[in-house]
Amino acid sequence: MAVGSIGNTPLVERWNGRKWRRGASLKPAADATDRLVSISCVSQTFCLADGQQGMSSATGYVTTFFSETWDGRDWAKVAMPSASGGVELSRFRGHLSAWVE
Repeated sequence: MAVGSIGNTPLVERWNGRKWRRGASLKPAADATDRLVSISCVSQTFCLADGQQGMSSATGYVTTFFSETWDGRDWAKVAMPSASGGVELSRFRGHLSAWVE
């Protein structure tokens, strides 16, 4: 599997051994921008994808992070802890990682 985004919508593509095919993904809120940035699959029935969601608020533009799991048929959101200090993003060799202080 591979992930990314097209416009404000997450993109998931699956390899069937011959070619890539677009797969299903969870739909973002109407006023949000969701991007999937990484995925790790340990089998055909378990993958974990990470992403970020941007949304305008009364105090400005807010970015939050999310994870989704794939069970071979459907995606499900994973509960994420809320940030109490600050959130920092770091790119290293094309990989996006996040941590909460």
